[in-house]
Amino acid sequence: MPVPLVAFDLMAVLRTPYRIDILQPLKFEICSFAKLAACLEQNPVPVLEEAQLQGNPEPLFDGAV
Repeated sequence: MPVPLVAFDLMAVLRTPYRIDILQPLKFEICSFAKLAACLEQNPVPVLEEAQLQGNPEPLFDGAV
């Protein structure tokens, strides 16, 4: 089954639940290195704090084994 590609959004990336022991059921696709560079240049603290406030959406996988 193909893994869905979703447009890169830093907030969505930070809020997406993940497990280190499986292939992720969702992959983020970034359109350019310029967009990646812009994310790396910004202060991550406000984005991280907002992501924590919003919480995580429901995971797309079963719980830990």
